[in-house]
Amino acid sequence: MLKNKWFWFSALSLTSILLLSLPVFFPEPATADSLLHQWCDFLGSFHPLILHLPIGFLTLIILLEAWQLISRQAQVPMTIPLQLNAVVAVIASLFGFLWFQTGQWSGESMRNHLWQGLIFSSCAIWLPWIYQTVRSPLPYRACLFGTLVIMTSAAHIGGESVHGDPLAKAPWLVNTPPHVSTPTLTTDPVVYTDIVVPILEQKCYKCHGADKQKGALRLDSIAFMIEGGESDTALIPGDASSSPLVTTIHLPLKDDYHMPPEGKPQVTSQELAVLEWWIDSGAKENTKLSQTQIPSKLESYFASFVTPKKTPNEATQETKQPTISPEVYNQFLTKYPHTLDWTQKGASTLRFSAASIRTNYHDKDLQALSPFSSQLVELDLNGTSISNTAATNILKFPNLEKLTVAATSISDDFIETLQQHKGITTLVLHSTEISDQSVDALASMQQLKKLFLWNTNLSNTSVKKLIKSLPNCHINTGENHTSHNDQLYLGHIDLSLSSRWHNIDRTIEEHFLNPNYQGPHTYTIHTNQELRPWVMLDLGANKKITRINLNNRTDLMERANQIKVSTSIDGTHWKSVYQSTNRITSDWKIKVQQYARYIKIELNKDTPEYLHLKNIQIYVTQENH
Repeated sequence: MLKNKWFWFSALSLTSILLLSLPVFFPEPATADSLLHQWCDFLGSFHPLILHLPIGFLTLIILLEAWQLISRQAQVPMTIPLQLNAVVAVIASLFGFLWFQTGQWSGESMRNHLWQGLIFSSCAIWLPWIYQTVRSPLPYRACLFGTLVIMTSAAHIGGESVHGDPLAKAPWLVNTPPHVSTPTLTTDPVVYTDIVVPILEQKCYKCHGADKQKGALRLDSIAFMIEGGESDTALIPGDASSSPLVTTIHLPLKDDYHMPPEGKPQVTSQELAVLEWWIDSGAKENTKLSQTQIPSKLESYFASFVTPKKTPNEATQETKQPTISPEVYNQFLTKYPHTLDWTQKGASTLRFSAASIRTNYHDKDLQALSPFSSQLVELDLNGTSISNTAATNILKFPNLEKLTVAATSISDDFIETLQQHKGITTLVLHSTEISDQSVDALASMQQLKKLFLWNTNLSNTSVKKLIKSLPNCHINTGENHTSHNDQLYLGHIDLSLSSRWHNIDRTIEEHFLNPNYQGPHTYTIHTNQELRPWVMLDLGANKKITRINLNNRTDLMERANQIKVSTSIDGTHWKSVYQSTNRITSDWKIKVQQYARYIKIELNKDTPEYLHLKNIQIYVTQENH
């Protein structure tokens, strides 16, 4: 195959240059919702499957080479394995590049993974040529070793991004009690920097930080949170109930959009309460704790961030708090690995999750938690084999705040016993056999704040009764209460244009400012001929924008063939929702599905042009934010 070595030298050089030029010539992801983006997403999703082929081939080649060196047997021909390795390495790196182009994987670590993958494939295609043309085996084996090192590094970064750091599961780390470090104390902590950031750092930054941004979403600054990722903004200051940063935490653990994903450290009830309070308070960056009104339920949590001035009550509680013996803790984890952990850094409270055990966890296993009964505040028994008798043991955890018994065999007898517990504020009962007989018992638990009841035997009448009996409790029955039919926005819109078109006599055509000129509540705009003309529409408040219809003038449609549409919550941080590339059409129907106050439409051209649209129609739901 390599008879003409200089021909192949030129071909391989050109292929290597093309591979390594891909990130240079295509530095930005494909435009969302474009056909190119769809193909990148489709083909790129095969990358995790294909990448195992070059790893397997290279491992086989290394083993054969090692066997030849050790046994000193006649050399096994490597040409075919090396050529197959080169082919699958190039295919895997190309599919990986396409997946990177979707924008789902970004950040410094993923960019390093991309470059190392392309360098690995470049080295792989040179190995057959070096093997056949260089007489001495030393250059070939040196190149083979270098290729192995690059492949190992790329595989480690890729594997860690999907499965986490494997070293974190080492037995000497797993069986060691979590290190309880004291948070940085200050007389007056800054809410965002000293309290909110540590929560996000522990639960979010690994996938949405500076090094890696899944879904193109970064959460390591307020500006990045407002900007959002591929699908929507993550933060709506002043409205926690509509901020995906919080709403995704409330989703069921099995939901694909629940954050953090199943198997990752979850946000505790106190941490969630802090995030909701901070967002509802305006998500300020520099506000100090003394400048806020602290909810009573969070006073004890915030106390751990302030230079201690303990009240007599708190001091008494601390002296009563028993110390957990490392030996007892290790013995428990030996029998029930990956189940018990501290609720947060520096806390003295624990959470238990049977996610790693599931059906192998029974009623009698609850007794093993007795040494931790006073520290246990979260108990997740989802999908386990517990029965109604487990309620008696659960009553022995006096400080329990959150209980999950979804997808178990419990029924009304369990609730009848559990109602005696007056500390549980979050109760997850979905996918169980509870029925209308449990209504009175649940209604007596007035301390409940959140109750999850979908896929049970409760009738609509009983649910309505619970809603009336528990006015301070959010009851989730699995129904979607947020979907509304959209409608044409009829409110006032303030228009700002880069310039307003003047007639020959220099008078402004006033009909371009008339919202009813081309139909009720439509907007016609016309700028002067200029470089990158734009128009900005201010809806006056954040709205859930579902779609935007743009109607082009039909006589000179090519004017708007490179139109770009962006949205913003604050008028500063913009998110692109549509980018047309040389598309000549009379209208665009753009899906948005985002909260925004501002809409910006511009021509993304490098030559002067008019921006003239016959009308703009904005459709929103009835939700205001």
